[in-house]
Amino acid sequence: MRFIVRGAQHEDLQELCRLAVQAPLLSLQAKPDILAERIETSIQSFAEKLPPEASIYQFVCEDLATKKLAGASTLFGSYISESSPQHYIEVIDKDESQQYRRGVETRRFSGLGGLLVDSMFRNTHYKLGSQLSHVRMLYAGMRPERFTPTLVLELLGKVNTKGQSYFWNCFGKKFTGMEFSEAFKRICCNDREFIDMFPKEYELPHGCSKARISENSVPLSSRGSQCLSKRLGFTFQNKVDPVDGALYYSAEYCNLVPLQKAAWYSYKQGNIKGNLHLLATLTKNGEFYGAMTHCGFQNGTAVIRNNICDALRAADSGSIFIAPRC
Repeated sequence: MRFIVRGAQHEDLQELCRLAVQAPLLSLQAKPDILAERIETSIQSFAEKLPPEASIYQFVCEDLATKKLAGASTLFGSYISESSPQHYIEVIDKDESQQYRRGVETRRFSGLGGLLVDSMFRNTHYKLGSQLSHVRMLYAGMRPERFTPTLVLELLGKVNTKGQSYFWNCFGKKFTGMEFSEAFKRICCNDREFIDMFPKEYELPHGCSKARISENSVPLSSRGSQCLSKRLGFTFQNKVDPVDGALYYSAEYCNLVPLQKAAWYSYKQGNIKGNLHLLATLTKNGEFYGAMTHCGFQNGTAVIRNNICDALRAADSGSIFIAPRC
């Protein structure tokens, strides 16, 4: 086992900044002060010193061979809330046309933030995207009371070579006259006057085929994340972001694939042939450690190699949360 997924620590700041530069994720901005605050919030969240609705869990994937970070991902206790509403455009297919209806969600929903894998490990046999995507969900299984019954996520919509949204150029720009960059700033600030510039209902005209919304309305760079999300159990809700056309997905907690057969097990150290599983522990201080690795069973007890037990800090937890690889 070469990689471990764990909660971010203060000493990860420099490495986390290095990773954040590689992809423009709103949930992982490459600014040291913002990331330092995120790490502190995450540490307090794992320690359960913050209420569930204020918690943010920052996961990192550590390369045990080099001690460098190979990836990062996030879980939000509140991805949507009354103070951080989700404005959306509901997409309704009507024969050969599409109708858009503007709406807003203010109920609290927990959610998944962007997932980032270091460029040197992308498209390799390590499949770190899958490891990060699935292992972080084990934490939700270990602490279900800290998450809502429904979880949400969003996937980037299609953009052109200039980084502009096809959806915005054919829809939002028509009503606001703004360029994409200005509109993006306005919606990030939850500008109500800006939102009211959109019509409550609108039918997409026939010459805007590139703006037509479907599950294929994601760039090639997001196809991997889309595949992972669907494997977890998330489904497209026929709703998109009114500015960048990001697709909104959701999943019922009880339908999340990694958690359907997950359970706590007692364990012992030893060598036994076993299949790949998702394993995770929580120390007495609330620190999370997880991995995708081999695990066997004897009479209902998990049998795990010594080096894996050490990496997972199993001795500090007493039991291990295990789910089949999916």
